[in-house]
Amino acid sequence: PLAHLAHMPPLAVFDQNMLQAAILAQFEFYFSRDNLARDSFLRKHMDDEGFVPIAVLQRFPRVAQLTLDPSVLVAALKGSTELEVHNFRLRRRENWQLFVLPPDKRAPPEPYDAFWPATYVMPQQPQQQQQQQQQQQ
Repeated sequence: PLAHLAHMPPLAVFDQNMLQAAILAQFEFYFSRDNLARDSFLRKHMDDEGFVPIAVLQRFPRVAQLTLDPSVLVAALKGSTELEVHNFRLRRRENWQLFVLPPDKRAPPEPYDAFWPATYVMPQQPQQQQQQQQQQQ
């Protein structure tokens, strides 16, 4: 019923109901059987239980156009009959097992703050770490 919203151009202003509907439609599209069948990036980020951290999904350009606030995403997704949210992670409610890749085919877990998973922390390169240490001395 809301699938048409997943492909609509971004709107400058959403009321709260429209925003939640657009978020829900976008994520239900990402986790649809048809999309997961061909979306290797999303599948590489699934854990053993089929969950993908919202921190990963939040960086998708389409999601970033809607909101950068993970609590808004979670609130919108809790109304889904197709998706399940748990500890700032998201998966299909049914048949998620069909899409989980073997561990050796997955992307390594990305660092993010365990208390606020949507805050992505870029790993520093050794040279950057040395420069920071020198500046602190």
